[in-house]
Amino acid sequence: MTYEKHIEILKKQNLPIPNSDIYEFDSSPISDIFQSYFDFSYKAIQKFCADFSIKEYFFYFGNTFSSNAGADCKNNIHVIRVTNALINNLHNQFVENDNLKDLLLKKSNYKVLQNNISYPIEKLFLQCSLTFTTYHELTHFLHKSNGVLNFHETPRKCEFDLEKHLFEFDADLNGAQFVSFYLIELYVRIPKKVNIEPEIIFSIGTGSLLLTFLLFFNREFSYDKNIEEFYLKENSHPHSLIRIHYILNHFYNICSANNIELDLQKLLNYSFDIVFKFFPYDSYKRFKNIYYEDFDKIDEYSNFLFGQSIKNKKLLINNINKLSS
Repeated sequence: MTYEKHIEILKKQNLPIPNSDIYEFDSSPISDIFQSYFDFSYKAIQKFCADFSIKEYFFYFGNTFSSNAGADCKNNIHVIRVTNALINNLHNQFVENDNLKDLLLKKSNYKVLQNNISYPIEKLFLQCSLTFTTYHELTHFLHKSNGVLNFHETPRKCEFDLEKHLFEFDADLNGAQFVSFYLIELYVRIPKKVNIEPEIIFSIGTGSLLLTFLLFFNREFSYDKNIEEFYLKENSHPHSLIRIHYILNHFYNICSANNIELDLQKLLNYSFDIVFKFFPYDSYKRFKNIYYEDFDKIDEYSNFLFGQSIKNKKLLINNINKLSS
């Protein structure tokens, strides 16, 4: 289905979505990115909704200056909204970023990878980030309360609700899972005669997710530049560094479960090197200091969320057998 036809049908639904909020990307200089992302996401949504017997679903680009994504359900109609600002900002940070290009092309291992794929390697960063976004939001379709859901990916200050943290934990793990699947498919297509460390390929995924979360953590897309203090049982989402921690662990575990043997320390070194070269030193140092100073608390809370998650029947991790291959 074309995006134009899709939003034509969306506008006819009894939903509180003003026409002015629906972004039509025909005139965008990166319309090809919007089109390919819609095609990818719509196919993923079709499959996921078929697996969970969800009948009505839509995906659209929100027209706003705010970088965000969300999932909603009203009148049993499930909707994913990804803002045009998020696509534009991630494209600028990954594809148009000369520092990232220089970093990758100066390293011989990344050059080998570039020589074995048919598109610029920086687009792979963008694809991993957007793949995570799609599958994260899809997971929220299962997190309805009394038939209603309303999730947005910009963390909000609010009274602590463990279930909300579990929903984000569940969605994060599924997003990371599908990024790892995407890179596993890429890895197995590269001829075995090509001498490339698997950690190089998978560091694109972990590096992309690290950069995406840290761009939000550093308020790169926000007018409010106040960096969030470290916390545990507060707010709508777990703290960004807690999310990074359990996402990296889950990513590694998914690869291991699929017989991809990775040196975890090497994978982390490559990933953190990308972060170090990408951000100004002060931003990198702030992230690193918080991560290592509060590592025990971060690890403990990640394990706590995992222990609590197996008790919640709404979560995808407890319904994973319903996903078709």
